Amino acid sequence: MMNIAENMTNKVTDKVTEGVEIVVPAPAFEGNSMNVSTDVNYFSITPDVLSPWNTEIYRVDNGVLALTPSPCSSLTISFEPYKPSETSPVVLSEELQLLQRAVLIGKMSDKAIEAGWRFYENGIVFDEEQNASAYSVTSQVADNGLQVILTIEQVKETPVGGDTISFRYVASKDLPTPPFTDAQGQFTVHYSQDPLVGVRRPQL
Repeated sequence: MMNIAENMTNKVTDKVTEGVEIVVPAPAFEGNSMNVSTDVNYFSITPDVLSPWNTEIYRVDNGVLALTPSPCSSLTISFEPYKPSETSPVVLSEELQLLQRAVLIGKMSDKAIEAGWRFYENGIVFDEEQNASAYSVTSQVADNGLQVILTIEQVKETPVGGDTISFRYVASKDLPTPPFTDAQGQFTVHYSQDPLVGVRRPQL
C-alpha cells in the first residue's frame, strides 16, 4: 500500500535577503506501507507592465498558511535523502527518492486580478533546457488562469551546490476567460524577469 503524505513547510534561511528554504521530507516505510512525500507551497504573484514582477510566499506556521504573503527574493527546495535502515531495503533507496515532489502554486494577487491579469498558456517558459536526467519540472495553469502550478519531482542527486531552474512567468492582461483567443478581444502577453528556484538533494 502506498500513502501520500502532504506537507506545507517553509522557513526563512536569511533574514537579510528574505530567502526561503522549502524542505521536502524523505519518504519512509511504515510496516508494509510506503509514505511518499509531497510538499505544497503557495505564492502570490503580481505582474507589471513596466516594473519587475512581485513574488511573495505564504509562510507556514504549524501547517497553517499566514493570512498575508511576505517577500520572497530567493527560493531553495531541499529534498531530504532517504536513509536506509535495517527494516528498509537499500535497493529501494533511489526509487523512494524519485517519489518525492514539491508543488509550487502561484496565485494571482488580488491587485493583479483587479487589473485583468491571468497566467497564459502553461504559465511559465524556461530560459534554458532543463536537466532532464536530474529532475522533472512541469507546469500547468488552473482556476481559469488565476493559478500556475509548478511540480518538481524525480529529483536525483544534485551537485554539492545544487542546481537552478531558470524560467519566466507568462501572463496576459485584459483577457476575460480561457480559451486564449483573439476572438474575445484585444489582449497583451507579458514575460517576467527571471525567477530562480534552487533545487538540491544533500548527499549523505
